Amino acid sequence: MVASGHGSPCLDLHRVSKELAIAATGADFLVIEGMGRALHTNFRAKFKCDSLKLAMVKNQHLAETLLGGNLYDCVCLFEERKAAP
Repeated sequence: MVASGHGSPCLDLHRVSKELAIAATGADFLVIEGMGRALHTNFRAKFKCDSLKLAMVKNQHLAETLLGGNLYDCVCLFEERKAAP
């Protein structure tokens, strides 16, 4: 197990501990679960591997502004890896 480098459940994968970055090197699939992690801090993040973002929206403002949806809508977003430049 490797610490994320965060003290909050909202895990921003743009900023992680060096140990986590090293441990994740070569990963081919990432699953991010929960509103704080999948929507608040990583919804627009693009990764070098395929990713799956899963969450239930528990904030009306976020549902409307980010997704154009409703409270308690569920998000299941699969994204293929970011293409190399």
